[in-house]
Amino acid sequence: MTFKILLLILLGVLLLVPCILYDVYRGLAYIMMSLAFSATSLLIYYRRLEFLVAESVHSALLAVTAGYIIEYYIGGSIYYYSVPIGLLLVYITMALVKRGFMQEKAVAITSSLTLVLTILLIHYALTRIPVKYSLSSLLLGDPLLISIGEAVFSIILSPIIIFVIMLIFRRVLEVSIDEVSVQLAGISVGFYDFLSYTLIGVVSIALLKFAGYIAEHVMLLLPASIAALYSNSVREHVWLGLVVGFFSATSGLSLSILLGGAPTGFTGLVLILLLLLKYIVKV
Repeated sequence: MTFKILLLILLGVLLLVPCILYDVYRGLAYIMMSLAFSATSLLIYYRRLEFLVAESVHSALLAVTAGYIIEYYIGGSIYYYSVPIGLLLVYITMALVKRGFMQEKAVAITSSLTLVLTILLIHYALTRIPVKYSLSSLLLGDPLLISIGEAVFSIILSPIIIFVIMLIFRRVLEVSIDEVSVQLAGISVGFYDFLSYTLIGVVSIALLKFAGYIAEHVMLLLPASIAALYSNSVREHVWLGLVVGFFSATSGLSLSILLGGAPTGFTGLVLILLLLLKYIVKV
């Protein structure tokens, strides 16, 4: 490991202590969530799926809102309903791209549909189930006010997401470098595309309440892009991408505890500062 990676790990571990002491379950859940976003950011970066981020986050807001409404009337867990609904919208985008639509046009079509439906469902939820539905927590994120059960859910789900992404990462990298050669070698490009879309969708939907609609864009896009500025190899890029997510999460949560405010906002600010540091100081 390079010095910059070890330094960020050391700083992150030092900042992790007050986070865990403040609230062990929610603090750990937030850190694990950020690592899952960072791993997904690497997937987005190498498969060039940045266009999908906006669509998946829009779909997540719609899906979680729909999940709240269904849960209110039927019972069960919001995640039983929101994940399938959100993935359906993500798969529609994938199908349009596979049918030859330009990425921007495919996203324009699905985002327009998603945003219109989201407006209708949010209005319904706010006027009919105001006690259950909190729009502000979905927009801003509410990692310190989630239930213990939701914190445990994040602690379990996030490592699974990270493990799956690391498991398929080599194939994803091969597909990204030379898709034609990979197809000739008998490797299914469509399968890895399907997995990539699915993982991005699941992370965006299942962790929306933890990160918030606004911060999800930043936490999905920036870690891999920042790591690319400081890396000299793919191996270093992967490590640094995960470490950047870890450091920004511990920093953001610590600042939130110290100063008050939204942890996701401080986390995003740390990510932006790391991005600007490359251009201000030669690192």
